[in-house]
Amino acid sequence: MPKAVLRNIGSSPKKLRLIADAIRGKTVDEALAILQFMQKGEAPTLLKLLKSAIANAGSNHDLRADDLYIAKITIDGGATMKRFMARARGRACRIRKRTSHAKIVLREKFSMAKFAVSAQTAEAGGKKTVKKAASKPAASSKPAAKAANPAAAKKTTTKKTTKPAGGKE
Repeated sequence: MPKAVLRNIGSSPKKLRLIADAIRGKTVDEALAILQFMQKGEAPTLLKLLKSAIANAGSNHDLRADDLYIAKITIDGGATMKRFMARARGRACRIRKRTSHAKIVLREKFSMAKFAVSAQTAEAGGKKTVKKAASKPAASSKPAAKAANPAAAKKTTTKKTTKPAGGKE
């Protein structure tokens, strides 16, 4: 699975998630078009990240961009820098400058043509390997052994009874 990660983006996760939601699940071509014309400040940042993921798919996994879609895109919060803003009467308020981490994971679209080719090559090979789930005879005999043992090992105990001190029964 080709992926790309960008850390410490100088924008809040809330703003980046708006952009990420627009391209989640789309094909790579659709996502590129959406990001190029989106009127958001951080859209070029995610566009650059998507292009990096496409390049990783081509160089590391030998995949074409036409066959890919965005399987997963996550925006997580990064480090938060604390700053202050001067207010009236000598007071100060805290400002949190948020950063983000973004991760894009691409997957190959399922195509019937590839499935047909792989099925033909499997048939041409002639050998099919079928794995059977191994049954556990020890596991099935344990409950029977437990059922037999308690009946044989059961002890009967008798209580000693004492007569009351008053002599009445």
